[in-house]
Amino acid sequence: MSTVHISDTIPAYTLGILEDAEQEEVRRHLSGCAACQEEVRAYQQVLEQLPMAVPQRNPPLYLRAAILQRAAAAAPAPRRAARPAWLAWLSHPLSPAAGWLALILIVVLAGISLSQWQQLQIPAAAVTPTKASDFRLVHMTSPPNGQATGLLVISDEGTFGTLVVDGLEPLGPAQQYQLWLVKDGQRSNGGVFSVQDDGYGVLKIDSPLPLIQYQTFGVTIEPFGGSPGPTGKKVLGGSL
Repeated sequence: MSTVHISDTIPAYTLGILEDAEQEEVRRHLSGCAACQEEVRAYQQVLEQLPMAVPQRNPPLYLRAAILQRAAAAAPAPRRAARPAWLAWLSHPLSPAAGWLALILIVVLAGISLSQWQQLQIPAAAVTPTKASDFRLVHMTSPPNGQATGLLVISDEGTFGTLVVDGLEPLGPAQQYQLWLVKDGQRSNGGVFSVQDDGYGVLKIDSPLPLIQYQTFGVTIEPFGGSPGPTGKKVLGGSL
């Protein structure tokens, strides 16, 4: 039996953090040393009073929600920046006439940007300023009792156009809206599109002929990807 005590390693032994070999060596010493056994018991009594000795328990389910609710109530409300005057004006309810005026302005500006982008592809000497008068507008309306509206903006030469719609009902994943270009009773596909949850949508028109050669335009509900000819309900129509 060893007469050398192991006081220096007893705290680590009690915590169980010694290497396996050291742990076994202390265990063998304790089997024959009453003084070291007493010291181990004293450390164990201290250990039992430490927080790590408290039994682990799962908190009640409502505790997290209660803490978050109190934290949210105590947090100061964020300061909202003052809206610019022009943004406040746009947020006011508009009359139908004012609404159309704003829609026309937005689409014309978008068309101007598209036209200018296309002009970048040709020599600078051939570029001429683009004006709002360079565009033709086709107002599209829904059948009686419908709430949807549309505006078709066509470049003066008819080489490109954009359709902007508002108030159309969002469709399911199996359907899309399809634009039809009508000339002498013959309908051509002008492209398919979907609308956002608020009923707003935009379509850049893909036309086989200059758009100014068509007399009327219509929008119907078709299967996703479009149809060779109209098969669904007509939701918008207009004439050039």
